[in-house]
Amino acid sequence: EAQRIKLSKELSRRDQILLARSEKDAWHRGNYKTASNSVVAFDGNDAQIGVVFQTATPFDTPGCELGHHEEFCSFDAIVYKHQLQDPALIDLATIVRAADTMDFEIAPEAIGLEAIATGAAAIAKDDHEAVEKGMYIYDALYAHCRLRHLREMHAEELDRMTRAEQRDFLREKLSHK
Repeated sequence: EAQRIKLSKELSRRDQILLARSEKDAWHRGNYKTASNSVVAFDGNDAQIGVVFQTATPFDTPGCELGHHEEFCSFDAIVYKHQLQDPALIDLATIVRAADTMDFEIAPEAIGLEAIATGAAAIAKDDHEAVEKGMYIYDALYAHCRLRHLREMHAEELDRMTRAEQRDFLREKLSHK
């Protein structure tokens, strides 16, 4: 049974630290993230007649559905909302949560992710560049999680292979999701 995620009204310690030091993204300190991002249409009497399009779903901010809830981070909220079941993605969510909440005991990889994310935020010219460059790291962590599951699923086969054969076998499996 899915656990219901409750809303937390506080930013994580890391978010508070980064926002306090960030001059690059001052606009994000406001409450705009909790407001609707819809573009709506009105008739001749100024009555709303519908939503033309939704520009974005607010996330990672207090008061929104896709934010921090108790010990869970926004990545967890996205996985939960969309009922994603990929075991590697769930493992990645644990690593991201551990880095985001600095609870490194639940995922040792989180220490490196937190260090890279903090460093990237410090040297990137803006959030867009940090996200663009950071995607490779998250893709690599996802591949790491998939490899861990593949190694468990094919342990007996892999034990009979040389290291080079294992590498080729696992790369082949990674390329076929």
